[in-house]
Amino acid sequence: MFISYLLSLSNAIDKSVRFRTCHILSEILNKLDEACELSDDLMTQMEDALLVRAKDKIPLIRKQAVVALVRLQDPEDAENPVTSALLQRLGCDSSQEVRCAALTNLGCSAITLPSLLARLRDVRPEVRRHVLQVLEWKLPVEQLSVDNRIDVIETALKDRESTVREAGIRLLCTVWLNQMHRAPVELLSLFEPDRPDATPVHHERCNLIATTLCRHAALADADIHLDHNALTPAAALFWRAWVAVLLESENPPADLLEQLLPPLTPICDLLHRTIQAQEWCVARQVLLLADYLDYQDEAGRRVFAEFLRDLICDLTVPSDLIPVCMRCLARALLSPEDLVRCSVNACAVLLPPLPEGDVAPAPADLTHSTDAEWERALTLLSAFLSTSGRLVSPPDINRFQPTIRAAMVHPSHHVRACAVQCLGLVSMLSKGMAREHLDLLLVAAERDEVCVQLEAVKALFDLALLLGPDLTPTQDFRTPTTTPTPTP
Repeated sequence: MFISYLLSLSNAIDKSVRFRTCHILSEILNKLDEACELSDDLMTQMEDALLVRAKDKIPLIRKQAVVALVRLQDPEDAENPVTSALLQRLGCDSSQEVRCAALTNLGCSAITLPSLLARLRDVRPEVRRHVLQVLEWKLPVEQLSVDNRIDVIETALKDRESTVREAGIRLLCTVWLNQMHRAPVELLSLFEPDRPDATPVHHERCNLIATTLCRHAALADADIHLDHNALTPAAALFWRAWVAVLLESENPPADLLEQLLPPLTPICDLLHRTIQAQEWCVARQVLLLADYLDYQDEAGRRVFAEFLRDLICDLTVPSDLIPVCMRCLARALLSPEDLVRCSVNACAVLLPPLPEGDVAPAPADLTHSTDAEWERALTLLSAFLSTSGRLVSPPDINRFQPTIRAAMVHPSHHVRACAVQCLGLVSMLSKGMAREHLDLLLVAAERDEVCVQLEAVKALFDLALLLGPDLTPTQDFRTPTTTPTPTP
C-alpha cells in the first residue's frame, strides 16, 4: 500500500526524503473525506511515524509533521499523545514557524486554550500576532471567558510591536464587533464592567478596551442606543469613553457633543437615580463624564456641588467612588479654599470634635464614631490631598492634622492604615512636613500591623524618591539587638 511505503521512508537519512514524506502524508490526511475510514493499524503506524518526525532536528520537517497530525488529534482528551505533541511543539519548539504551525493546527478546547493564549507572550512578535489571527478564525468572542477576553485585548494593546497592536485592534474593533452585530454596547457588556468583584485594575482594563473601541471602530454604521433613563453599565462606559475620544479629536463634532453632554442638572438627576438603585458602576462612569461638562451654568453648578457634598458623607457609597467625587467637587467649587472648607465640614459630620495641637485624643473620642465613619473621613482627606493638596496653603492643610494624628492611634488597624496614607500625602507637600512626619512613618513601618506597615513603606519610598539624601530621621528606630557578654 502506498501509505505503508511512505511510512517506511519517514526514517530516511536524507532530510529531503523525510520532509517530502511528511508533506505527502499531510496532503493525504487533510484531503481525506470525513466519511473515509482507515484501518486502526494504519492509523497507529501513521501516528507513531509523525510523532517521531515532530521531534526531528530540522524545523521544516517538524512543521510539516505538525500539519499532518491535525486530523489525528483529540483536543478534548488530555492524555491524547497527538494533542500532547502539538502542545509541546507550541510551547517549547525553538522555531517560530513550528510554533505558528502548531497554533494553526491545534484544536481549541478547554484543555488546549490556556496553552494557546500563553503564546500571546511569546518572544517573537510573529507568533503573538498569529495567536490573534487564530482567535479570529477559530473562536467567537462569546466562547471565551470574561477574563480571557480582557487578557487577550489588554495584552495585544500593550504589546511593544505595532503589528501586534494592530492585530489586537482589528480583533476587537472589526471581528468581535461584527460578531456582536455592530453593537458596541453589547460588545462591552461581554467584559462585565459591573462584575461584583471588580477591582480598580478591572476598571482600568475596561476603560482601555472602551477607549480603543471608540477610537478605532467605524461607529458611523454601528448600532448605538443610549437611553439615559435605563442606562446599563456597558452603555455608561461607552458613553463616557466616546465623549473622551470625540474631545481628543482636532475637530470634534459640535452637534454630536451637544447631544452627548447634557447640562449639570440632568446629570444630578441621573446620578440620584443610579445611586438610589445602587448601580455603582453606572454612577462611576457618569461621575467621570462630569469632567467634560460645562460648569459655566451657575445654577447647575451649585446643585451639583451640593449633591456631591451629601454624596461624600453617605456611607452607603463605595469608598472607591470618593476620589472621583472629590475631583468633580474640585471643579464644581469656586476655589481651593472652598474645597478645604467642604472637606473639613464633611469630617466634622463624620467625626467628633478633636483636640487641637499635640494634645492626645481621649479614648472616647476615638470610639465615638464607627470605624466606617473614620475610614470615610480619611478616604475623602486622601482624595482631597491627591487632587488639590498642592493648591492650598500650609495653614489650611494643618486643619486636617488633628484628624490624621488621632487616627494614627485608633484601635482599628484599617483606620490606622488610612491615616498613614494621608500622612504620606501630607508629607509629600513640602520638605518641612516630610521631616515633621518622618518619625511617625518609621514607627508605623517598624512596629504596626502588616497593612499599616505596607502603607508606611509606600509613603517612605515616595518620600525617598522626592527628597533623596535630605530624608533623614531624627531618631534611630531600628530594633535593638542584645550584645552577648564576653566570657571572662
